[in-house]
Amino acid sequence: MSAKLKYNFKSLDKLLNKIDHESKKIEEIYNDNIKSVINKANELDKILNNKREKNIINNIVNIKLVYELYKKYEKLYEEDNKRYKEYINSYSKSYIEMSEYYLGEDIPKYEYIMCLFYTSFIIIYYFKYYGLNEYDID
Repeated sequence: MSAKLKYNFKSLDKLLNKIDHESKKIEEIYNDNIKSVINKANELDKILNNKREKNIINNIVNIKLVYELYKKYEKLYEEDNKRYKEYINSYSKSYIEMSEYYLGEDIPKYEYIMCLFYTSFIIIYYFKYYGLNEYDID
């Protein structure tokens, strides 16, 4: 005797739409809060003359920028890892394991993201300390 499972797709669709709506509201609140922090940091920067206090504000803004950069790199990781999985799945397991390009079932996430961070910081350092800007490049 087999049991038939009944699915209520309307209810499931309604629930998914509610989750999507709530996540968008949370994202809007997050974006508004970040904008508010940046605006307040800019206002305080105009008011404050104390170097220590300015450094605190700069650190808050830098943390926010690093977090945004991390999120972008995480997205890149997901895209590259998807392509990597398609690549390794196109060959037999024994063949692909012999390849010098095989990194395991997934690209190591920490190493991937840290490599992007290091590269970014080297480029930023180079431009900052060697005085290059967008007008110096043809």
